[in-house]
Parts: sequence; structure tokens; C-alpha cells
Amino acid sequence: MAPNLSVEARKRLIKVINKVKKMFPAAYPVKIKTVKKNRSKQNYGRIQLVDKDKKNIYFHITLMQTDYEIMIDTYLHEYAHALAWKLLHNESNDAEFHDEGWAIEYSKLYRMFIDPGNENPNT
Repeated sequence: MAPNLSVEARKRLIKVINKVKKMFPAAYPVKIKTVKKNRSKQNYGRIQLVDKDKKNIYFHITLMQTDYEIMIDTYLHEYAHALAWKLLHNESNDAEFHDEGWAIEYSKLYRMFIDPGNENPNT
């Protein structure tokens, strides 16, 4: 995880990540990596569907190490992509990638984050 986060912020980040994975399982496992700098410098995160051998398929989320709030927001954003992923997704078409399906999934995740006592994420 991000070394520039306080111990408390790091614990909260891990707690949110684990809760999201438990409450909203994705179609494939999700692995997370933090990096000091993002290559593109235009965003704080990225998601990829990794399919090396058709048997070991997983999502890989890369988060840039920054402050807690930005990392949480970026994680929820990228994880919403995992929940709404389409196999025919064209990564060069950003507008399609932020379609209604993604927006619905992101809103569920965000609501869970701002209302952690909400046991029914679909309401």
C-alpha cells in the first residue's frame, strides 16, 4: 500500500478495499497495486483485465500513491469498471467505458462508502 499514508489512513484504505470486495464480488478476482507515479500522469488509477492463459483471468487495479481521499475515490471508480466490465469493451472508447452500467455500479460503491451502515447496497 501507499507508504506516504498515515498508519490509520492505510488501515482505513485496506478496510474499504476488503469490504468492497466482499460486498460487491467482481466476475474475476481483483488484484491491487500501488505505484509512486502513474506513467500517463493524467489519472490516479487504471484497471486492466489480465487473461494470460484463459484459465488465470483477473482484474488488475493500479492506484497512484496519493492522499487517502483520492485513493479511495479512485479505487471505487476503478472497481466500478470491474463490476460493469463488458467482454467486448474497447479501451480506446472512453465514453463507452463510462456508460450507464458503470455509473450504476459506481453509485452503489459510493453509497456504501458514504453510508457504511447500509446493509442493502441496492437501495
